[in-house]
Amino acid sequence: MGALRLLACVLFLTAISFAQAKQASPSPPPPPAKRPRVNVDLAKFERADAAALAKQATVGGATRGSGDRFPQPLAPMSAKSYTTTPVFAWTYPGPTRKFVFTLNDADGNELLRESVNGYEYRALASAGLAPGKRYTWTVQPESATSGPPSPELTMEIVGGTERKNLEAALANAGGDDTRRLQALVDAGVWYDTVAALNEMIAAHPGDADLLELRGHVFEKSENTRSAAQRDLQRAGELRK
Repeated sequence: MGALRLLACVLFLTAISFAQAKQASPSPPPPPAKRPRVNVDLAKFERADAAALAKQATVGGATRGSGDRFPQPLAPMSAKSYTTTPVFAWTYPGPTRKFVFTLNDADGNELLRESVNGYEYRALASAGLAPGKRYTWTVQPESATSGPPSPELTMEIVGGTERKNLEAALANAGGDDTRRLQALVDAGVWYDTVAALNEMIAAHPGDADLLELRGHVFEKSENTRSAAQRDLQRAGELRK
């Protein structure tokens, strides 16, 4: 009988110890929430007509064939912006980092001519870019011996009803980055969409979905196809 009581006590204490250990073990962390997908209607981003795009392909092909190197804008030939201080970006195959950025109004009057050390330029508020207005921009190496200027691109600041609708969509999105991005994509404002994606990717460099989305946006324009390939390749590597 004593042995049976001892065995019962041992089993009882073992059960209690097991229950306590189970309660003390921390629960595994929940898996990270999956980022909501952004639906992309790429047809809205490139605003140039077929004739302008054909001319771009002809001129660009001839220039590349001649061996000249020119800055490659990271934007469609004609695109829109919501912000009045957009970021203009480009790549360049040569070693120089010194460029001259030029912005003209729709009548060809020069509004800005700035020396830039790097591959982007943000328009200042003092430039006075206004909703509903259209502008053109180019960038060229500071030294003429480094190559010709880029093709001339058109950029329009959205205005009127289009701007009011986007303002309402952004207000409804609040601080939700994904919903704000969706509002920009729906409005087809290239410069703001790319800027938002750049910020999100900088904050989450390992997010394959964001890289893939920017890649699909870049696929829309002939000017940004190379950048698209880099983003899509990187996204694929992150998923391995």
